Amino acid sequence: MSKVVRKHAFTQRKVERIIKGYNNRSYIHLLENKNEFNAFFAEFVEREWLCSKNMDEGKLKKMYVENEELFIKPLDDMEGEGIYKIKTSDITFERLLTDLKNKNLIIETIIRQHKKMIFGNESVNSARILTVLDTEGKAHVVRAGLRVGVGNSVVDNYSAGGVLYEIDVKSGIIDHKGIQGNNYDIIFHPGTETCMVGYHLPNWELAIEAVTKAAEKIPQCRFIGWDVAFTQNGVELIEGNHNPGIFTLESLGTPGAYADVVKILKS
Repeated sequence: MSKVVRKHAFTQRKVERIIKGYNNRSYIHLLENKNEFNAFFAEFVEREWLCSKNMDEGKLKKMYVENEELFIKPLDDMEGEGIYKIKTSDITFERLLTDLKNKNLIIETIIRQHKKMIFGNESVNSARILTVLDTEGKAHVVRAGLRVGVGNSVVDNYSAGGVLYEIDVKSGIIDHKGIQGNNYDIIFHPGTETCMVGYHLPNWELAIEAVTKAAEKIPQCRFIGWDVAFTQNGVELIEGNHNPGIFTLESLGTPGAYADVVKILKS
């Protein structure tokens, strides 16, 4: 980047400075801990879930009987680390109970995503939407990117081989070539060959409404990246990130995210 462009762009140091200055550490646990996140933002979470440490065996049995698949997630890991999916037909309930008990995990039912969000892969494909609160506590959407998984990975994270595409925040349309690994020229989704540039995401207005309301629910953290799934009937929050990551902020096409964020934080 030139000096002029770099001045308005995020660097890792600038990201850390924003996080430290505007996200109160006493409230970050509501975003980092998946169990606490689901409870605090329950109005935005449709899936069923249980925490393994204090779960009701009856509720787990009900989830086991009524669902063909379940997601198992470590409570505090990031970037999709340690997440796996089980088929209930492949394991007895007694074995599942033994495997989960006394571990720091969360068990969730599968999100049934919108048919337009299925790209022949195993993961739920989600949008990372960055919100920033101004001094009055009003949320603004600054940037958004779609993460699309590839192949058999059960997560859509870029770090797990997924593709990142920039989303125009006003229209919900992918407006730039995607990124996968060192390839910054992904137009078609690998595997399905769907043209992603110009692709219109379903229920985009509902996604903006959800992250805006969620952000204003936790004014102590003014800089959050939300992971949003798109379902047949609307949207659902997967998680909130107090450290949304420099790569998602500055590598998707439109430069100058840092300048936009600072302007809102000071307004």
